[in-house]
Amino acid sequence: MNVLGIELSRRNQYAAAAFVVLLVLAFVVGREPKFDAAEKPSAELLQIDPTKLDRIVITRPGASPAAGSASAAGSAAPAGVKETIELTKGDDGKWQVTKPVAYAVNQQFLSNLFDKLAAWNVEGLEAETNANHVSMEVDDAKGVKVELFGAGAPVAALIVGKVVKGATLFRKVGEDKVWRA
Repeated sequence: MNVLGIELSRRNQYAAAAFVVLLVLAFVVGREPKFDAAEKPSAELLQIDPTKLDRIVITRPGASPAAGSASAAGSAAPAGVKETIELTKGDDGKWQVTKPVAYAVNQQFLSNLFDKLAAWNVEGLEAETNANHVSMEVDDAKGVKVELFGAGAPVAALIVGKVVKGATLFRKVGEDKVWRA
């Protein structure tokens, strides 16, 4: 894959993909709330203690071939194929990418991300039914699934969608309500 004139190896592509998804999460959790009292989310919507996390699984949809091209050459995953990136906290407390390849993670970046995750702010409700999941890109086909685990058990599972007017749309897996953060 060639990005900005730099040829990236498959290993660096996975690291770059993980970085982009984590950057989106950092942006999502670092925003101040801007909601009306009528649509204020409950305090229990997302209570995540980053210090108790030990695994993060990010599943993103595969890229579609560009219009007019014969294939999706250069994309990280073939069309329709989901790509999974897994980060795991080791016994030493340090995080690393474990899937699809083992790769060290910048610990300071993750520490900053987790600080923002602890201060997660949800702005409000965007939709109550699944009628707009496709257009909001929080459906299973287009959304980025982020699963958080602590002590080997699921803590939260989200589908992160597109950014609208500076807010990232997301929903909990298995629920229809779409939230702004």
